[in-house]
Amino acid sequence: AARATAEAAAGERKAAAEAAAGERKAAAEKAKKEAAARATAEAAAGERKAAAEAAAGERQTATAEVAAGERKASAEVAAEKARKEAAVRVAAETAAAKQAETARQAAAKVKAAQEAALKEAKAAEAAKESAAARFAANEVDAARKAEAAEQARRAASEAEAMRQVYLARQAKAASVAARQAEESRQARVAREAAAARMAAESEAAREAAANEAAAKAVASAAVREATEAREAEAEAEVEAHRAERNATVAAAKAAAVEAAEEASRRAASRAASRDSLGSTMASGDSLGRAEQKKELAAAATERAPGFSASDSPYQSTPGLGGPAGSSACLAYKVDMTAETFGACVCGQPKAKHSEAARNGGGPPARGAHSCRV
Repeated sequence: AARATAEAAAGERKAAAEAAAGERKAAAEKAKKEAAARATAEAAAGERKAAAEAAAGERQTATAEVAAGERKASAEVAAEKARKEAAVRVAAETAAAKQAETARQAAAKVKAAQEAALKEAKAAEAAKESAAARFAANEVDAARKAEAAEQARRAASEAEAMRQVYLARQAKAASVAARQAEESRQARVAREAAAARMAAESEAAREAAANEAAAKAVASAAVREATEAREAEAEAEVEAHRAERNATVAAAKAAAVEAAEEASRRAASRAASRDSLGSTMASGDSLGRAEQKKELAAAATERAPGFSASDSPYQSTPGLGGPAGSSACLAYKVDMTAETFGACVCGQPKAKHSEAARNGGGPPARGAHSCRV
């Protein structure tokens, strides 16, 4: 029974195993079928996929070709448009380059004109400074000449005063020594000496007045020259401005240079005429003759005992050399150191001198001088 049970159990187990194996076999067959179905389905899907892919590829190829054609056409249109635009840009750039070159040339011309104008302005300024320097030099020269003339006049006045003092001392000594000689000879020689001395001093006074007038004329000529130089400079400036307004800078420069040269020529001409006048007036012929006359008068004074300094024509003598009641001398001479303008060395004004005394003096009236001696 146990064996039967075991066998039954083994039969059951075997049947179960066989059933299980049949099931497994059926399942395997089913799985095979399913696998075959799946393979078939997959094959169909692959075919469909391949067909779809082929269709898609064809569509993509066609679309790509159409798109490529469109892109090519668009690219050709864009290229043509770009070429046209490039041509326009090139033309514009060419025109701009031409305009820039024209502008550069115009700017260069303007710059050259400005540089030329600046150079001409500097040249005009240099000419103006040169004219101003020449004008200043002329003024300094005129001032120096005027100062030299003033010093010469002062030196001449001091020398004349010292000579007067010396002559007075000599005359006084001669008068003290001559009191022992004859009265008639004293009177005659004294009259001759007085007449010669008065003539010499009158001549010297006239020559001093002429020299003073010459010096004043030289100074006045220098002042006129300086004034004319300033006027010429002002005219040159006016001409330069006028030329700058009405013509080119070159014309203005030419006008300024011409005006400056004209001013220089005028200044040179005036300087030459002034130098000629000064040399002519400063000649020493007349001074030599005056010194000779003064030496003769001094010699006559030394030979004239009894002649004193009071016999000088510049001593005040009531009733002589001027109107009635005046005390003017016989020969009017300006005192440069007097406080009153126009006063004579005798201390009297010019109005109290006679016409002969104002014109240089002369021999006194016969009766008056004789009585005075």
